[in-house]
Formats: sequence, structure tokens, C-alpha cells
Amino acid sequence: MRTKHFDLWLEFEEFDPSEPWDADNEFFNMAIMHDGKRYVLTVWSYGFLQKELADPSARNDGFVEAPDLLVDTCTRSHMEAVVDKLI
Repeated sequence: MRTKHFDLWLEFEEFDPSEPWDADNEFFNMAIMHDGKRYVLTVWSYGFLQKELADPSARNDGFVEAPDLLVDTCTRSHMEAVVDKLI
């Protein structure tokens, strides 16, 4: 991994630590600050996508409004690696 050249804000780091968090089956918002710009994304894990697809009430007339990014797991280390590859 290159030297980090961006900053991340991850919504799940603001959650109450006593609340359950399953990093492989969750979703969250994140902000990427890079080169003076801020990019905000909605992120789902593959596990959360599977839950959504299995829930008929989550489908709107045959479609699911998808996130900006799908990832294996919702952890800071994984998100830093993903963002580093994307920018």
C-alpha cells in the first residue's frame, strides 16, 4: 500500500460501541477527503446486499436501489485499502 494520501470519515466509527456490528453484513456512509475535495459514498457489504435481495419488501417494482460501493467487509483497514486502490 502506498503512503496514505487521503482522509476517511466512516459513519460506523460514530456508532455506540455497545451496539452490535457485523462488519460482513452491514452498510454505512463514508466521506473521502482527497486533493481538497470531499466525496461521500454509501457503502454496502456483499452480505448486506444478499439480505436485501432476499427481502421481497426491499425490492421496488423489481429493482433494488444499490449503493455507491460494494465491499467484502466494513472495517477501517479494508476501506483504506479499497480507497487507496480507487484513487
